[in-house]
Amino acid sequence: MNNTVSDILSKPGTNEWGADLRLSSLTSRTYNPTSITSGVNGAWDGTFTWNPSEGFSIGAMHKHFATGPSPDDVFSFVKNRQKLSDIGASDVEKQFYEKNSYEIVVLNNATFMITVNPGWWGTLKNMSNNGTDYENIFRNQIIENQNTNQTDELTASVAALQQIFGEAINVYKAPMDTTNFAIVNIDQNGNLIIITCP
Repeated sequence: MNNTVSDILSKPGTNEWGADLRLSSLTSRTYNPTSITSGVNGAWDGTFTWNPSEGFSIGAMHKHFATGPSPDDVFSFVKNRQKLSDIGASDVEKQFYEKNSYEIVVLNNATFMITVNPGWWGTLKNMSNNGTDYENIFRNQIIENQNTNQTDELTASVAALQQIFGEAINVYKAPMDTTNFAIVNIDQNGNLIIITCP
């Protein structure tokens, strides 16, 4: 993973760059190699696959500049989960996706990962019907968090994401060049805190 992160961060310009994360099978933790692709300024979309030849997409990794994960990153879970229904995937495959999918957002100084908590897929699907509204709420909430708590844009964005989605998601953070993820939260003063596992 660290090589892919470094390759994504080394790409020049303001476009987001990313790579799909595809398992070679549903019984293996081996990933198929995937190419890093360019998005546009402010967005990157992966290519979802769900077959033995191309691999089983359970996540994606892409670059952000100033903020952590956004509502679009959360809603990408929902879109891919819907694609499983569209292709007639079995209930077992859908459950596998729900339990194992994740999104990784890489920045120059940290890596964030988000997962969906069990029982929240329906809620997120309903929210995704108004995805543009939630992106606007997210941007406005970042500004409000910065003004209220005098925090940097990254901290304000993580707080905004958690204010929007609450218990539906988990947000994890790892220091750059590591995979030592720990859950993050925002304290009463708007500061980013790491919650270590007991």
